[in-house]
Amino acid sequence: MRPPRWSAISLFAGALAFGVAGLFHPFLTGDAATQLGTIAHTPHWRLIHWTLLFAFPLMQAGILGLVARHLDTPGASLLRTAAMLATLGFGIWALNVLVMAGTGWMLAQTPSDLNAQVLYAAIHPFGLAAERLATFAMGVALVVAGRGIRAGRRFPRWLAET
Repeated sequence: MRPPRWSAISLFAGALAFGVAGLFHPFLTGDAATQLGTIAHTPHWRLIHWTLLFAFPLMQAGILGLVARHLDTPGASLLRTAAMLATLGFGIWALNVLVMAGTGWMLAQTPSDLNAQVLYAAIHPFGLAAERLATFAMGVALVVAGRGIRAGRRFPRWLAET
Protein backbone atom coordinates (compact mmCIF):
# COMPACT_ATOMS: atom_id res chain seq x y z
CA MET A 1 0.00 0.00 0.00
CA ARG A 2 1.42 3.38 -1.03
CA PRO A 3 1.35 6.26 1.41
CA PRO A 4 -1.36 8.79 0.63
CA ARG A 5 0.30 11.65 -1.21
CA TRP A 6 -2.27 14.17 -0.06
CA SER A 7 -1.17 13.72 3.55
CA ALA A 8 2.50 14.28 2.80
CA ILE A 9 1.68 17.34 0.69
CA SER A 10 -0.65 18.65 3.37
CA LEU A 11 1.90 18.16 6.13
CA PHE A 12 4.64 19.79 4.07
CA ALA A 13 2.46 22.72 2.96
CA GLY A 14 1.26 23.34 6.52
CA ALA A 15 4.77 23.18 7.96
CA LEU A 16 6.08 25.47 5.22
CA ALA A 17 3.27 28.01 5.74
CA PHE A 18 3.81 27.90 9.51
CA GLY A 19 7.55 28.43 9.09
CA VAL A 20 7.19 31.32 6.65
CA ALA A 21 4.62 33.03 8.90
CA GLY A 22 6.96 32.53 11.84
CA LEU A 23 9.80 34.19 9.94
CA PHE A 24 7.69 37.31 9.39
CA HIS A 25 6.34 37.43 12.96
CA PRO A 26 8.06 40.16 14.96
CA PHE A 27 9.56 39.57 18.40
CA LEU A 28 7.36 41.15 21.03
CA THR A 29 9.51 42.64 23.77
CA GLY A 30 9.05 45.37 26.32
CA ASP A 31 5.94 46.51 28.14
CA ALA A 32 2.36 46.37 26.83
CA ALA A 33 2.59 49.76 25.12
CA THR A 34 5.77 48.78 23.28
CA GLN A 35 4.32 45.44 22.19
CA LEU A 36 1.08 47.05 21.00
CA GLY A 37 3.16 49.56 19.06
CA THR A 38 5.08 46.72 17.42
CA ILE A 39 1.82 45.00 16.49
CA ALA A 40 0.40 48.26 15.11
CA HIS A 41 3.50 48.81 12.96
CA THR A 42 3.63 45.27 11.57
CA PRO A 43 1.88 45.71 8.22
CA HIS A 44 0.95 42.08 7.72
CA TRP A 45 0.03 41.21 11.31
CA ARG A 46 -3.34 39.68 10.47
CA LEU A 47 -2.01 37.85 7.39
CA ILE A 48 0.75 36.32 9.50
CA HIS A 49 -1.78 35.03 12.03
CA TRP A 50 -4.30 33.82 9.46
CA THR A 51 -1.48 31.92 7.76
CA LEU A 52 -0.63 30.29 11.09
CA LEU A 53 -4.29 29.39 11.64
CA PHE A 54 -4.65 27.78 8.21
CA ALA A 55 -1.38 25.91 8.65
CA PHE A 56 -2.72 24.05 11.70
CA PRO A 57 -5.43 22.02 9.88
CA LEU A 58 -3.06 21.34 6.99
CA MET A 59 -0.50 19.86 9.39
CA GLN A 60 -3.25 17.99 11.28
CA ALA A 61 -4.49 16.43 8.04
CA GLY A 62 -0.95 15.32 7.27
CA ILE A 63 -0.63 13.70 10.67
CA LEU A 64 -3.97 11.92 10.23
CA GLY A 65 -2.77 10.61 6.85
CA LEU A 66 0.30 9.26 8.60
CA VAL A 67 -2.00 7.49 11.06
CA ALA A 68 -4.06 6.06 8.17
CA ARG A 69 -0.88 4.69 6.61
CA HIS A 70 -0.09 2.76 9.81
CA LEU A 71 -3.52 1.43 10.83
CA ASP A 72 -2.53 -2.20 10.39
CA THR A 73 0.96 -1.97 11.90
CA PRO A 74 2.34 -2.36 15.42
CA GLY A 75 2.77 1.44 15.53
CA ALA A 76 -0.93 2.19 15.01
CA SER A 77 -1.84 2.92 18.62
CA LEU A 78 1.22 5.11 19.10
CA LEU A 79 0.37 7.14 16.01
CA ARG A 80 -3.27 7.50 17.09
CA THR A 81 -2.00 8.78 20.45
CA ALA A 82 0.32 11.20 18.64
CA ALA A 83 -2.59 12.45 16.53
CA MET A 84 -4.70 13.07 19.64
CA LEU A 85 -1.85 14.96 21.31
CA ALA A 86 -1.29 16.98 18.13
CA THR A 87 -5.00 17.81 18.02
CA LEU A 88 -4.78 19.08 21.58
CA GLY A 89 -1.64 21.07 20.79
CA PHE A 90 -3.03 22.62 17.60
CA GLY A 91 -6.28 23.50 19.37
CA ILE A 92 -4.54 25.27 22.24
CA TRP A 93 -2.13 26.98 19.86
CA ALA A 94 -5.02 28.17 17.71
CA LEU A 95 -6.63 29.86 20.72
CA ASN A 96 -3.53 31.99 21.26
CA VAL A 97 -3.23 32.84 17.57
CA LEU A 98 -6.93 33.75 17.38
CA VAL A 99 -6.56 36.12 20.33
CA MET A 100 -3.54 37.79 18.75
CA ALA A 101 -5.18 38.00 15.30
CA GLY A 102 -8.33 39.51 16.75
CA THR A 103 -8.03 41.12 20.15
CA GLY A 104 -4.30 41.84 19.91
CA TRP A 105 -4.80 43.59 16.58
CA MET A 106 -7.79 45.59 17.83
CA LEU A 107 -5.97 46.74 20.95
CA ALA A 108 -2.97 47.74 18.84
CA GLN A 109 -5.08 50.25 16.93
CA THR A 110 -4.75 52.55 19.96
CA PRO A 111 -1.41 51.52 21.50
CA SER A 112 -1.19 54.64 23.67
CA ASP A 113 -4.62 54.05 25.23
CA LEU A 114 -4.14 53.01 28.87
CA ASN A 115 -7.23 50.75 28.80
CA ALA A 116 -5.85 48.90 25.76
CA GLN A 117 -2.50 48.47 27.50
CA VAL A 118 -4.10 47.12 30.69
CA LEU A 119 -6.31 44.68 28.79
CA TYR A 120 -3.40 43.50 26.64
CA ALA A 121 -1.18 43.12 29.71
CA ALA A 122 -3.93 41.00 31.27
CA ILE A 123 -4.60 38.65 28.33
CA HIS A 124 -1.17 38.25 26.73
CA PRO A 125 0.32 36.14 29.57
CA PHE A 126 -2.59 33.70 29.06
CA GLY A 127 -1.67 33.43 25.39
CA LEU A 128 1.99 32.86 26.16
CA ALA A 129 1.12 30.16 28.70
CA ALA A 130 -1.21 28.51 26.17
CA GLU A 131 1.53 28.62 23.56
CA ARG A 132 4.00 26.93 25.91
CA LEU A 133 1.50 24.20 26.77
CA ALA A 134 0.75 23.67 23.08
CA THR A 135 4.44 23.49 22.24
CA PHE A 136 4.95 20.88 24.95
CA ALA A 137 1.98 18.83 23.68
CA MET A 138 3.35 19.02 20.13
CA GLY A 139 6.79 17.95 21.31
CA VAL A 140 5.35 14.91 23.06
CA ALA A 141 3.21 14.17 19.98
CA LEU A 142 6.27 14.19 17.73
CA VAL A 143 8.21 11.88 20.02
CA VAL A 144 5.28 9.45 20.16
CA ALA A 145 4.81 9.71 16.38
CA GLY A 146 8.48 8.89 15.85
CA ARG A 147 8.11 5.81 18.02
CA GLY A 148 4.99 4.81 16.07
CA ILE A 149 6.72 5.28 12.72
CA ARG A 150 9.63 3.19 13.94
CA ALA A 151 7.35 0.43 15.25
CA GLY A 152 5.19 0.54 12.10
CA ARG A 153 8.16 0.05 9.76
CA ARG A 154 6.38 1.60 6.80
CA PHE A 155 8.97 4.33 6.44
CA PRO A 156 12.74 4.30 6.73
CA ARG A 157 14.10 4.16 10.25
CA TRP A 158 15.91 7.52 9.84
CA LEU A 159 12.53 9.22 9.41
CA ALA A 160 11.47 8.07 12.85
CA GLU A 161 14.75 9.24 14.35
CA THR A 162 14.63 12.83 13.04
